[in-house]
Amino acid sequence: MNRGGTSRVSERGFIALTSAVLISGVLMSLAASVSSAAFFSRFNALSSEFKRVSLSLAESCAHIALLEIAQDYDWAVTTENSEVWLGEEKCTLVSSHTQTSHGSRIFTVTMRAEFRNTFSVLIIQAKARDPSIVSPVYSPAVEIVSWREVVTVP
Repeated sequence: MNRGGTSRVSERGFIALTSAVLISGVLMSLAASVSSAAFFSRFNALSSEFKRVSLSLAESCAHIALLEIAQDYDWAVTTENSEVWLGEEKCTLVSSHTQTSHGSRIFTVTMRAEFRNTFSVLIIQAKARDPSIVSPVYSPAVEIVSWREVVTVP
């Protein structure tokens, strides 16, 4: 009789030990998934900050290109002016082309900026009026036609 009671106690002990191991495993996996989600969310926040900086660099490059167009009606991207340094960072004027129509030119300029392996590419179109043609109505030297961010350089 004693022997039957010992067997039940050891079975209960085995079930309790197995249950404790399973519950511990589930709790550890839950804790690991929650901590890894928090860990990776930091990288997502950092990546979005890097994207913001690279977009700001590309926008600065676009403003510089617009200034160059306003100052020089025959401006184009060359190897000498393709890199623009902004402090310790730089952006690149990738390409430009023009279309002439009705006393003005439409400049299409592509620029790319990279900050810590995160990049932004902007394509702007600006309409510049020919400075040799006098207009009876005031119009700005340069008008922005379009301004968009693209995924890759076309």
